[in-house]
Amino acid sequence: MYSFMVLVFIIGIVLRGISFRLSAVHERLIIADGGIEYGRVNSGILAILHVLIYFAAFVEALVRPPLHPFISGIGVVIYLFGMIMLFMVISQLGTLWTVKLYIAKDHHLIKTWLFKRFKHPNYYLNLLPEVVGYILIFNAWRTLLVLLPLYLISLGLRIYQEEKIMHLNFKDY
Repeated sequence: MYSFMVLVFIIGIVLRGISFRLSAVHERLIIADGGIEYGRVNSGILAILHVLIYFAAFVEALVRPPLHPFISGIGVVIYLFGMIMLFMVISQLGTLWTVKLYIAKDHHLIKTWLFKRFKHPNYYLNLLPEVVGYILIFNAWRTLLVLLPLYLISLGLRIYQEEKIMHLNFKDY
């Protein structure tokens, strides 16, 4: 079980590392073209909480094994769904996708089926399933009770900020 936990932790860190690197590339492009960042403080808090959830869940599982295989299995399915959705969102947003809240100078609304059917698919179909799935994989109930509510507050604020910015910048939003 220990090797499973380490493998999941490494996979999670690698996948998120790739997404953070891609985000940094996109951010540089947006900034170079005159884009503006909004909600900087909350974006930082959200990123810190995301990383904390990853580490706290892993440490909690190390300190308090064994894992319940059925709950971990459900977590794996939910986590994989969230990661698939992350890469779908990135592919549809292209260089507009970042982990921060930016409005690019040439920003346009994405009107693919995913964004038409789901408001904020990056948050509801990626981030929430990702962190909940990750917590379930490690049966990290303390992480769930302590960090997830803080994460939800920060994510709720992020959604509120994004809604406000999008309505101000796009009449057809």
